[in-house]
Amino acid sequence: MSAKISKPTVLLLGTCDTKLEELLFVKKEIERTKACSVLLMDLGRVSSTHPAVDIGHASLLEHASLPTSQDPNTYFATLAKGDYIQTLTAFAITTTTDLVQSTKIQGIIGIGGSSGTAIAAAVMREAVPIGFPKLMVSTMASGNVKPFIEETDITLMYSVVDIAGTNTILNRILSNAAAAIVGMTCSHAEHLRWESIQPAKKRVAVTMFGVTTPCVDKIREHLEQNHGYEVYVFHATGSGGKAMERLIYEGQLDAVIDLTTTEIADELVGGVLTAGPNRLEAAARAGIPQIISVGACDMVNFGPKDTVPEKFTGRLLYEHNPAVTLMRTSPEECQMIGQDIAQKLRTHSTNPEVVRVVLPERGISMISTEGQSFHDSEADSSLFSTLKQGLSETEIKVDGVSLDINDPEFADPGGLWRGSLTAPKIDNNNNNVLSPHQSIQAVKMAAPAHKFKVADISLAAFGRREIELSEIEMPGLMSIRERYAADQPLKGARIAGCLHMTIQTAVLIETLVALGAEVTWSSCNIFSTQDHAAAAIAAAGVPVFAWKGETEEEYNWCLEQQLHAFKDGKKLNLILDDGGDLTSLVHNKYPEMLKDCYGVSEETTTGVHHLYRMLKEGKLLVPAINVNDSVTKSKFDNLYGCRESLIDGIKRATDVMIAGKVAVVAGYGDVGKGCAQALHSMGARVIVTEIDPINALQAAVSGFQVTTMEEAAPLGQIFVTTTGCRDILVAKHFEVMKNDAIVCNIGHFDIEIDVAWLKANAKSVQNIKPQVDRFLMPNGRHIILLAEGRLVNLGCATGHSSFVMSCSFSNQVLAQIALFKAEDAAFGKKYIEFGASGKKPVGVYVLPKILDEQVAFLHLAHVNAKLSKLTPVQAEYLGIPAEGPFKAEMYVIDLFPLFYFTLFTDSLLATATKLFRRKRDFFRVLWASHDI
Repeated sequence: MSAKISKPTVLLLGTCDTKLEELLFVKKEIERTKACSVLLMDLGRVSSTHPAVDIGHASLLEHASLPTSQDPNTYFATLAKGDYIQTLTAFAITTTTDLVQSTKIQGIIGIGGSSGTAIAAAVMREAVPIGFPKLMVSTMASGNVKPFIEETDITLMYSVVDIAGTNTILNRILSNAAAAIVGMTCSHAEHLRWESIQPAKKRVAVTMFGVTTPCVDKIREHLEQNHGYEVYVFHATGSGGKAMERLIYEGQLDAVIDLTTTEIADELVGGVLTAGPNRLEAAARAGIPQIISVGACDMVNFGPKDTVPEKFTGRLLYEHNPAVTLMRTSPEECQMIGQDIAQKLRTHSTNPEVVRVVLPERGISMISTEGQSFHDSEADSSLFSTLKQGLSETEIKVDGVSLDINDPEFADPGGLWRGSLTAPKIDNNNNNVLSPHQSIQAVKMAAPAHKFKVADISLAAFGRREIELSEIEMPGLMSIRERYAADQPLKGARIAGCLHMTIQTAVLIETLVALGAEVTWSSCNIFSTQDHAAAAIAAAGVPVFAWKGETEEEYNWCLEQQLHAFKDGKKLNLILDDGGDLTSLVHNKYPEMLKDCYGVSEETTTGVHHLYRMLKEGKLLVPAINVNDSVTKSKFDNLYGCRESLIDGIKRATDVMIAGKVAVVAGYGDVGKGCAQALHSMGARVIVTEIDPINALQAAVSGFQVTTMEEAAPLGQIFVTTTGCRDILVAKHFEVMKNDAIVCNIGHFDIEIDVAWLKANAKSVQNIKPQVDRFLMPNGRHIILLAEGRLVNLGCATGHSSFVMSCSFSNQVLAQIALFKAEDAAFGKKYIEFGASGKKPVGVYVLPKILDEQVAFLHLAHVNAKLSKLTPVQAEYLGIPAEGPFKAEMYVIDLFPLFYFTLFTDSLLATATKLFRRKRDFFRVLWASHDI
């Protein structure tokens, strides 16, 4: 495949008797680029004589050695429709295979309806290797496409309109398709040239499942770092196993570590992730080195719980997530699995001396170890003994290892390989053929986490792309990395974080890591996790325990797990919290962890209230920084963030038109202000309820009606609670609400809406979609509850914008540094914004304005804002330095009691004087560094 290619060629497939005009258009569009040549193959039932056809029926039949008595121009037309498709497909596959092997084509594109797609897709599947550019424009691309794609990498493009005559829409789509295949083909041709001069790497396949991922990560790291192998990880979801075995048959793999053979369980028992009856045969037939284990053979996979076949009623089930239900395999089923594996290896192994079977005797998945849901020693013993017996009289070695499959020692050279087993030994005679394609680039995984629990680690690549996009909108965090990274101010910090596991939080986590911290993470809400974000962070090396849709029990389990996930069994020395759950857990259950803890930083209003209560009751054991009341948090996250994300959550959940509705907002703090403004801007008539006379007056003079919930409940059509207090909407309010009133909460906890009463008193509940429930009340009216009374903007949407969260999270990073470096005089001298006043006594503190204003400054350029400068005369008149600071330390948020805030020194006056001088110097440096 290393022959020199002067100009790449694209093979164009289609039925010329019905789609000639469209095919000629695509051919012309490709040739118009002057980058590729085109060969047109006629797949029609009636032969075309158009001069643009390069490979007609005569050529196809010639490859099939058809008797000369047959007229090639009429042969297919005489066949029944089904026979024509089957026969022509076989001939087209033969011809295309020759074109690929002789390097006469470097890309392939087809267009067609149902018949044309069936033929062209089959040609792409059977004649063309994985990695070779394949594009199919089809009318069938919007439905069930598995029969067309199977385990291959065919790219499908929906034609939108029928491929029946050219028109503006179709021409635009076909033109895009032509451009796409040209780009793919040129890139592929260039990679062929590049690969022909590169030294060959040995290629090893490893099979994985979510419940065997830690082991796979360790194996991959070992093979890549210690042997220089190229490792391909295949998700054992049926198509994953098929894809791996296809690559083996194509000669694109040199060895296999078949750690996760769960697809065999699905095939034998009747699960949905089967790879077919021939799974495990390819490597054995090819004679390449392979190590086989029984990862995840303790489970059979189904969809949602209600899709599990009735014949399995009474079996042990485990809801992995709402879309995936696992069933524990029985001893009898494990015996079947063992027999199947042994029989295939006995029958098909052409080189048995390079085949090894390794059995992790203390658990074959995350959930089958002792104490876990699927632990069943009888079933495991049945599997192990059957395999050992079935291979006892062969040259295939079977080793039992007294470890569970995810134990780091199992994947270590001394565990999985167990002395007698070495990493797959690959010599130059084993399929050492240069791959005719560039390997698909895997997600960047610097050092996969040694412990984690996420919904689906395979989402990591998707999450990584979103993280990189979000970084563009988070200038504060990126600037903080740039400013402090060289000094690694968090080196030695072990931060346990509990905050919504979103894409934006991922950028926060990676900022903490970039500054030297070791981090573990859980989410502070059962519905707020974005699973692709969690997967990306786990893949990047951070122990994270979070997935969307956790139960309360699972939520608490995640909090516990993260506390014990630091390397070498070490304990946390910093807490980063949102809502106070993690802080409370450590104080109440693990107070010994606080002995060497530098402190806590708290994100949200509810958590701050808990901190002050703990301080008042003498239960707070470490210093705490109230991040919530930093101006660049409360005035931005709470106000501007909620102003956008509330509407996003309601709209995604209900598609309701807000204009003309009566919306009731409970609470008019910063969150309530943002929500009221948002609903008003959408055309709603807004009613506000408040207990605080100052906030109530602000709402009234802002043009909103202010009344009690008792008066508002019969009027409202949309209800939003924002208070952080309990029992805002209770039975007496639900009973008088209008039919299909929408009820949601944007405060931190699910205590504002009495969801328990709704569930207990509703005649029925209909789940419309995730986090949208419609309750039928005894009075015959309905209430629509969003996110089960939890944060609607995160439960039903994706939360605040990245930019707003950059403001909040910049404060979090600075708070963590302030706590950790409080006693580092040299650091405080170098970075005058922090100072070095020593470790604070137990108390609740607010970040000094010098840091608050720094956060604001770092975001100005991103919104095209330029600061005006005071003249010397103006500065003298105001009595402040021309460079700032511009806010007094007591400026926080609207008229909060001053006793809430303990400043960083004993004397308020002394503090103000010191900070005045230090901030003046700091802002001079900051202004100069930004060249303003």
